Amino acid sequence: ELRDLQQILPNNSAVQMVRAKVTPKNIVQLLKSHLPRENQSFVFKIDIDGCDCEVLGPLLEHYQPIVVIAEFNPDYPPPLVYAYSHKGNPQKTPRQLRHQATYTTNQVKGIEVKAGMYGCSLSALCKTMHDHSLGHYQLLLLDVSGASQDAVFGRVRDTQPLLPVRRQMDLYHHIVLPVWGEGVRLTGALAPKNTFARLQNDPEQVLARGSRFLAEKK
Repeated sequence: ELRDLQQILPNNSAVQMVRAKVTPKNIVQLLKSHLPRENQSFVFKIDIDGCDCEVLGPLLEHYQPIVVIAEFNPDYPPPLVYAYSHKGNPQKTPRQLRHQATYTTNQVKGIEVKAGMYGCSLSALCKTMHDHSLGHYQLLLLDVSGASQDAVFGRVRDTQPLLPVRRQMDLYHHIVLPVWGEGVRLTGALAPKNTFARLQNDPEQVLARGSRFLAEKK
């Protein structure tokens, strides 16, 4: 993708392309180095298949883009609050190395890969956008038509309440499921349809039955 951008924008001085590792600790400094603080009229798109929510948090505390487009992980439907945590530079386990090799091989072959534990769930994304912007963003739409699954948020003047969980579930059911299918993943394994149905019908009871890995982790 970087090579494609370089070919498309080789001599365009109006566009500045920066290649850098993005983390929750450096995202604000990166933007400060290339974007004036007073410039709040921009669109921010994030799709790093990692600690997306943790990067969005500090960004929203310093900048207020007019539109935020963020990928969410459809493997974890509402009301599950899942967010991949930034761990610096951890040592990969043998299982992670095998998964990475398989992922790379399938990408080369043009095979779509469902990576499982990456990014953040729709519920985690909605919570991050609300809490770190003090409620000044509203969910506009979910776009699942392409290779990624994106939530589009627009900046609003008046403070908005957190999107109710039931509304999140309705949106997921009517927009995401018809495209993504009911074989959603839970901890790397496909969840049986009856488990998914129970989760959608009575989330509080299911989450209270000891599924701690589904809760938000700090």
